[in-house]
Amino acid sequence: MSILQGKRLLCATDLSHPHLQTERNALRVADQLGCALTFLHVLEDAPLFLGPMPFEEGQKWDQLETRYRGELLAQTQMKAETALAPLRSEDGHFQVVIKLGSAENEILSLLEKEVSQFAAVIVGRHHHARLFSAVFGSVAQRILEQSPVPVLILPLTEAGERVHFNNIALATALRPDTHSSDHILRDFLENDPKKERKAFLAHCFERVAPGYSGFETTDAYATYKELEMIYDLAESRLERAVQERARYLCDEGFKASGHLLVGQAEYELLNFVQDNKIDLIIFGRHAREGRHRFQLGRMVNRFIRKAPCAVLVG
Repeated sequence: MSILQGKRLLCATDLSHPHLQTERNALRVADQLGCALTFLHVLEDAPLFLGPMPFEEGQKWDQLETRYRGELLAQTQMKAETALAPLRSEDGHFQVVIKLGSAENEILSLLEKEVSQFAAVIVGRHHHARLFSAVFGSVAQRILEQSPVPVLILPLTEAGERVHFNNIALATALRPDTHSSDHILRDFLENDPKKERKAFLAHCFERVAPGYSGFETTDAYATYKELEMIYDLAESRLERAVQERARYLCDEGFKASGHLLVGQAEYELLNFVQDNKIDLIIFGRHAREGRHRFQLGRMVNRFIRKAPCAVLVG
């Protein structure tokens, strides 16, 4: 089952970066996946009048408001097309949509209305790292929790540097309800005719057995040794499970390897990404009831803020 291929990607943009790095990288991602691309720029709802504007005879307030908003959207559409014109000159094919209102509301509303058309939504990091944390805590966090499609967070690259997905990691929870992340990984691997992409399946296992510093003849020491054996057994079984999942991909002709990371999950994943030069890491979401439809653990939220690579939450 393909989740990404053949559909449209939605890239939320504020056109703030002078080199349009997020927009350029979004085009490259769409090209790599064979997807069409839509840029969405949301103009925050402004007061009706920024200066005196007389009523025309017989004109009602709602008519004036409609005319004003229409002119504002048309002007913004023209400015956005002008700003993105360099991408079209580089054979970039995309659609530009302008909305008026709240950024997260308009993004989620468009995804809800056309959920069958969009494969994923792309959010770029802000070029100010400190500010990104604040923006992430409001707009991007809500998109992550409520988006009906996967969310791809792109890092900000240097001017002219191309985003590429040669080494792709899947932070697998070895749970059946996160199968969508497996399909996303397969989409990336299958859309690579040269079979050069490599998949890294990683599972984090945090051993929480208590330390012991008492006498070896006590009952507490016996209990401690039993816990050690239990964790050793769990670790070996998890290792086999991760390796087996990697073998499935290898049997289908893909390059894949399984890795069991033992220790504090966030720290081990960051080191794993850096040591293996990971370009993209994929996390799964767990469906839940209520206002927030998907649940992200604290570790994933912290990791996203520190990630040196692109992150896809699916």
